[in-house]
Formats: sequence, structure tokens, C-alpha cells
Amino acid sequence: MEDYFEDEIGRGMDEIGICRILTGEKHPIIAGNFKSVLQLGPSPMRNKDAWQQKDSDTLAHFLQVNRQIAKSRWLKEKCTLTSKGSKTDSQVPSFESLVYVSIYFRQLFPDDDKLFSAACNTYKRYVANEAKIIWVKCEKKSFLAILKEKPLFASTAEGTNANLIDAFLYGALLFHTVEKVETHKRTMFKTLLKDLGRDKLVFSLNACLRQLYNHVGAVAPVIHQDFAHWQNHENIPRPDILWQEQIFGN
Repeated sequence: MEDYFEDEIGRGMDEIGICRILTGEKHPIIAGNFKSVLQLGPSPMRNKDAWQQKDSDTLAHFLQVNRQIAKSRWLKEKCTLTSKGSKTDSQVPSFESLVYVSIYFRQLFPDDDKLFSAACNTYKRYVANEAKIIWVKCEKKSFLAILKEKPLFASTAEGTNANLIDAFLYGALLFHTVEKVETHKRTMFKTLLKDLGRDKLVFSLNACLRQLYNHVGAVAPVIHQDFAHWQNHENIPRPDILWQEQIFGN
């Protein structure tokens, strides 16, 4: 049963309301809670003269990637693992939906793209609100920390969540042919599969991506609030990207 709190006249309180009472702050900022940041309202820009078209495109593309994951079937499907003795049973998103979101997760953190870090850095460079800068910086730090952690249940010393995702994308031959995939990525995938077994491997992969998305999905609405405000009131360039949903959606 979840904890439930009421104020002095019996109204239910959420996390923000509780923190407001505990801290005495009118607008407490809570790690991982994007609503606590949105309550501050839109913020003005700083360094406006330095803004370039690529900044508009970076933020817009990040928001597009977030939207595609947010409305995906993958995010709505169950991700659970139960264990009875030596037997495990998992409920995980379908392979089809996992492959779909992998296209977008691939853009968020690998060395070639790093879209999440790029969007966070762009936003921090221009938002004129120190509390928001600190909050986004913490979300980015937590996101990167997850990538460095060992996968759930793994005993492989050199394995990290970043290795796990990389091994899935490339070692399992999803994105490249045998000739193009680096040998160590195929080896890593086989090692993790042997170490974890199928059920734990698939669950660990999906659970890791869900953890990462917690931070992506938290930062996106904060950036969106200010980015939309800047477009409407600061006269920054409109994004020059192709809106995938408009082109390929129904």
C-alpha cells in the first residue's frame, strides 16, 4: 500500500506538497520529479546572442525522440521477473516493441550521438534559472551513472549496462552485419547471455532502458516548457528538422 498524506483540512498531498511543508519552500525542487520544476513556470534566456540553428534542432530532435518512446507500446508493456527456487519467469515487452525503441535509445547515449547529454548541455547553456540548471545536471549525472553500473544479476566483472545495450544492438546483429560488427561486441553478448541466461538477460536489458528513460522522460517536459517559451517570446530560430510522426504517422 502506498503512503498517503493529508494537509490540516484533509486534502491529499503529493510529493511536492509534502516537501513544501518539510522545507518551508514555496516551490521545492525534487530530484526526478519534473512537476516540481514545471511549477516554476517558463524561464527567460541567457546568452541569447550565442544561440544557433543547431541548438534549436538539437532540442527539437531530443523532444521528438522522447515523444516516440513515451507513446510506444514498449513503455506500456509489463517488465517483471519472478523467481521460485532456481526457476525464473519473466514478463517483458515484445521483441518487436523493444527493437522499435532501440532505434531511439541508440541516439541518446552512444559515443557517436549522445543526444541526451547534448540536449541537457544546450539547455543548461541558455536557461536563466540556476535551480533548473542544477536539477538537469543531476538528472544527466544519474543517467550516465546507470550506464556505468553492472547489469542486474551479472557476475561478469567487465560488464556494464552500456556494454549490455551495446551488445544487444550490435552483438546480437540488430544493426550491422557480421562483417561490420566488432568481435568483442559479439563476444560480450555471448558472455552476458551465458552468465545471465535468457530470461534475466532480456529482463535486465528492458529494466536498464526503463531506468534510463525515467531520466529522459523527466528532463523532456522541463526543456519543452522553456524551449516553447523561447520560440514564442525570444524569437529564436524554429527547428529545421523533419517531424517523423507527421510524415510516417497515420
